[in-house]
Amino acid sequence: MRQVALVVDDLLAVRAYIAMLLGLAGFDTVEASSGHEAWKLVTEAKGGLDIIVSDVRMPDGDGCALARSVQAKYPDLPVLLISGSHDSLADSGIQVEVLESPSSRMPYCEPFESSAPLREIISERTGQCFG
Repeated sequence: MRQVALVVDDLLAVRAYIAMLLGLAGFDTVEASSGHEAWKLVTEAKGGLDIIVSDVRMPDGDGCALARSVQAKYPDLPVLLISGSHDSLADSGIQVEVLESPSSRMPYCEPFESSAPLREIISERTGQCFG
């Protein structure tokens, strides 16, 4: 049975790219354009998702609020937050792990140069390995 990933980003191109990467990795994907839309899908799925990949900053319901809600109701559902800004999570009030880019020692926020960090996190969190 294929695992299901919810991809949340207000930018269609980014959302589609992440969904494509996850699809190539063997995931079925569901997409949402805001934190509010994503929360509705999470509650309708009743925890039947395997991972959520969400942008942090979105105009209608941000990823941090989504992650807090998910952690409260579905603590075993992993949420991977991505951002183009490394300070987006500083005052989020949620427990986060920040990936560091080995070349710059800056937080690795985007999976677009290489999908390796995204693959590593999904493999670690879901137990599903893919190349």
